[in-house]
Amino acid sequence: MHALQGDASDGLKGVPGIGPVAAARLAGDHPSMKAIYRNLNKLQKSDRMSLEYAGEEYALLMETLTTLRFDAPVKRVQT
Repeated sequence: MHALQGDASDGLKGVPGIGPVAAARLAGDHPSMKAIYRNLNKLQKSDRMSLEYAGEEYALLMETLTTLRFDAPVKRVQT
């Protein structure tokens, strides 16, 4: 949802034109940003226009920036 609607506390703009209600609906209906873009023709016109205007590359960047990663390599320090 944060990738779609943005998050002012993190400085992420999200997809322009997608607010909290649309973000919740889209995130609930689709498991990923790629899935949303694969199904653009099935979306409401306003959502589709906002997503097309932002572009898939931008939306995927927002998804990457808002994804928590748990597989980052961590080097243990001996104490």
